[in-house]
Amino acid sequence: MDIDAAAPGQARRTVRETLAKLGVSEELAADILVVTSELVSNAVEHGDGFEGMELEHEGDQFTVRVYDHSTVRPKPRAVEPLTPRSRGLMLVDALAPAWGSEECEGGKFVWARFTV
Repeated sequence: MDIDAAAPGQARRTVRETLAKLGVSEELAADILVVTSELVSNAVEHGDGFEGMELEHEGDQFTVRVYDHSTVRPKPRAVEPLTPRSRGLMLVDALAPAWGSEECEGGKFVWARFTV
């Protein structure tokens, strides 16, 4: 199996385990898992490859950072109602109270922050 193809599922498992240890509600965990999956999928498909992920828990804030090799900053785009794809960032925008991207050495990272 291609490592990039497996990346979203592996990332969800890692985040699920971390959220369970933190005692995050199932409803909030579900939102965080969807966002994680979309960020990693976007890194694979549009970011010249998934480079890695960082999770940060500080106080009541939980942040997911997904790294890729592209410096192109993501932005949600309008899609036709019957288009089967291209809604990833719309989901991120709807589910994450705060998100953004920053350039870094070797590409960029896209982050999403939640209150847990």
